[in-house]
Amino acid sequence: MERESRSMESDPSSVQPGSDASGDSSAGQNAKSADPPEPASIKSTIGELAEYVFYYLSAKFDLARLEVRRLLFWAGFWIIVLLVSAATAIVGTVFIFIGLADALAEVFHTRWIADLVTGALLLGSMGIAVFVVVTRIVSFSNAKMHARYEARRQRQLRNFGSHVHQRAEEHTPQENGKSS
Repeated sequence: MERESRSMESDPSSVQPGSDASGDSSAGQNAKSADPPEPASIKSTIGELAEYVFYYLSAKFDLARLEVRRLLFWAGFWIIVLLVSAATAIVGTVFIFIGLADALAEVFHTRWIADLVTGALLLGSMGIAVFVVVTRIVSFSNAKMHARYEARRQRQLRNFGSHVHQRAEEHTPQENGKSS
C-alpha cells in the first residue's frame, strides 16, 4: 500500500490541476502564469477580434448604403419638384399668351393678326430677358475677377512693397525721343 501511495505521488497524471507534484498549489500557479498562452486560446482571440472587425466594417458599409439611398431619395424628390414647377410655369405662360391672343383677336377682329402680335411679344420679351440675365452674369463675373486681382495687388504691395504694375512700369523702356 505504501508503494501505491508513493507511485501516485510521482505519477504526473495523478497531480491535481493548480498544484505541482509536491502538492503545493501556489507554486503551480506561478509556473502556470509563466507558460506561454496556448495556441487554441490565441486562435480564439484572433477569431473574436476578426468577428468584431467584420461587424464594424459591415455596420459602416450599411451606413454608407443608407446614406446613398437617402441622397437618391432626396435627389429624386427635388427633380420631381423641379419638373412640376417647370410644368406649372409653362402652363401658366401658355394661358397668359392664349388669353392675350384672344384679347387681341377681339381688338383686331381677326385671329391671325392677334397670333402674330402675341408671338412677336413672346419672342421679344424672351430676348430682352435673356439679354438682361446674360449682361448681369457677365458684369458680376467681371466685377468678381477685378476684385480678386485688386486684392492680390494689395497683398503684393503689403508683402513686397510694390505690385506687379509698378514692377512692369520700372522695366518698361521709356520713350525719350528714341525711335527704334
